[in-house]
Amino acid sequence: MLDPDLTKQLESIGLSADNARMVALLPLVQVAWADGAVQAEERTLILDIAKKRGLVTESGAPVLEKWLTSEPSRFVHVTGRKIIAGLVARKKEELPNLEGASPAEVVAWCEGVAQAAGGFLGFGNKVAGTEKTAIAEIADALRVKDAKSWDVVKVELS
Repeated sequence: MLDPDLTKQLESIGLSADNARMVALLPLVQVAWADGAVQAEERTLILDIAKKRGLVTESGAPVLEKWLTSEPSRFVHVTGRKIIAGLVARKKEELPNLEGASPAEVVAWCEGVAQAAGGFLGFGNKVAGTEKTAIAEIADALRVKDAKSWDVVKVELS
């Protein structure tokens, strides 16, 4: 059973105990929206990470779909990061498992999302300044100084 404060925080951003692990996807969604729209490649990567890491339940699928089609508010993003940081700090058995996703991995996933639609015809891998800013904000909020490299993490996801 989740503690009442965590339950309240989750409910404030549209999540519940059943789909609480989805909070790990919010930083990725923030990076995808950083340039004003979620690109098809970003969406595909987020859905792939969600599936491979078991982060989306049946009840959470509509919530993720909403996040990918309508930009979540700043409140949702900030609260999501606070929840992740709190979960990592507490490390209690009764708290939702983020499926082993460390804050450093979440930041690496964000890097992957930023690179997913960058460049021209797959060359250049350009990351927009707004995406870099979002990743820096996320890394700071999650207290990540040295994120894993996206190149390492994507191999682990394969």
